[in-house]
Amino acid sequence: MNKIAIVIPTRSYLINLAIVGAILIGAMWLITSLFAQGLVPLGSALSAITVFIALIYLRRKFTPLRWLGIGLALAMLFTLYPLFYTLYISVTNMGSGHLMAKQQAINRLESELYLPESGATYSWTAFQSADGASYVLWLIDADGTGYLARPGSPLEAVTPGTGIVGAADENNIPLTLEGYERLPLNRTVPIITQLSAIDFGEAPNTVRVSSLREAAALQPKYRYDAAQDAIIDQETGEIYRPVEGTFTSESGEELPIGYIDYIGARHFQNFLGNEGFREPLLAMLMWNITFAFCSVFFSFCVGLIVTILFENLPGKRVIRALLIIPWPIPVLISILIWRSMLNPDLGFVAP
Repeated sequence: MNKIAIVIPTRSYLINLAIVGAILIGAMWLITSLFAQGLVPLGSALSAITVFIALIYLRRKFTPLRWLGIGLALAMLFTLYPLFYTLYISVTNMGSGHLMAKQQAINRLESELYLPESGATYSWTAFQSADGASYVLWLIDADGTGYLARPGSPLEAVTPGTGIVGAADENNIPLTLEGYERLPLNRTVPIITQLSAIDFGEAPNTVRVSSLREAAALQPKYRYDAAQDAIIDQETGEIYRPVEGTFTSESGEELPIGYIDYIGARHFQNFLGNEGFREPLLAMLMWNITFAFCSVFFSFCVGLIVTILFENLPGKRVIRALLIIPWPIPVLISILIWRSMLNPDLGFVAP
């Protein structure tokens, strides 16, 4: 009767399995994020490296490769990936205005805001929470009405001196706000960029800080319509459809932010088909080949001749030593230069 052998995993194998499993989970999360952002080349490279690492650390027959696994993975990432990525770039329209993936370009466009004709403007004063983690604004419109603006909540028309709002000063600005500290102008200036990135109020009626004195009810200027695969200008109603990585309207107007798109061998055709590019390229190629060949050939010839001449020359060891002296001279010069630069009194590198 045949006996069935039961293989019980060893403790070390289980530890390896747990470690590799954790690494794979992190790698899969990173790869998924890269593909979601449109970074296909990098995501593909990391996918191949992840499969390679999983094989050599989970399959026993690949155990000898574990000593080389990390080195091979880094070699693929830092050597092979740049080569393939350069080839990938050569068949795309990557350049000025086309430096990101499509989804990234859409996100950038959708983050642009504009002030509609019916949009209100306000003067504002910032209040900071006690822990410094959140802000609210006190807004005053053209009629002098005051509003309390919190992120994610509708604007509240509040009379100073009621509820959590303290009494107002001569400019109708509350002196105090429960749980918050009023920020003077000198403390508002350093955080103006941070405040400008916060949407106060509730969408779509949000208010953003537009300058040091003014806040406005801004709205997104562009909206992406997935059904049409187009960008819609909500201010003018113009529709921009993608044309080789550039969102273009029917009138030919182009949005400044585009994305990387495949265009085939057009770059090679334009380059090789242009005599002004082709001739200098061939000249540089021939010069590089000639220089490399001549450098090696003449160095070999001179070295061979010197070796033959020194074979029976008296004091050849002294002569060989003298020939080696020029080699350390650049290093010594570098030491002296760095010594001067790091001089504590006169060197410009030293503090």
